[in-house]
Amino acid sequence: MFGTNAVPLSGAVDAFIVSYDPAGDVNWVNGVGGSGHDEFESVALGPDGGLYTVGLFNSTNLMAGMSALPNAGGDDVLAAKFLPSGSLQW
Repeated sequence: MFGTNAVPLSGAVDAFIVSYDPAGDVNWVNGVGGSGHDEFESVALGPDGGLYTVGLFNSTNLMAGMSALPNAGGDDVLAAKFLPSGSLQW
C-alpha cells in the first residue's frame, strides 16, 4: 500500500514507481509485473516531467499497461516512460 493506493502483485518481484507531492502524499502509483522477477534499476526525471526507467525482467508474461512484453529468455532489458500523470507512455 502507498497511501490509499493498493499495488497489485503479479509474481515473485514486480517493478513499480510512486510519485509523491511535497507534503509526502501519494500522487499516483504504477508499475509492471509478470510471473517472474521484474524490477526497475534506475529512474530519471526528464525535462518534460516524465519519469524514465530502466531495469530487467524474466517473466514470460510481463504486462506493461495493456501490452504483454515478450521475453527472449533469461533476463531481458526493460525501459519505460511514465507521464507526469502516472500513465505509462511506452
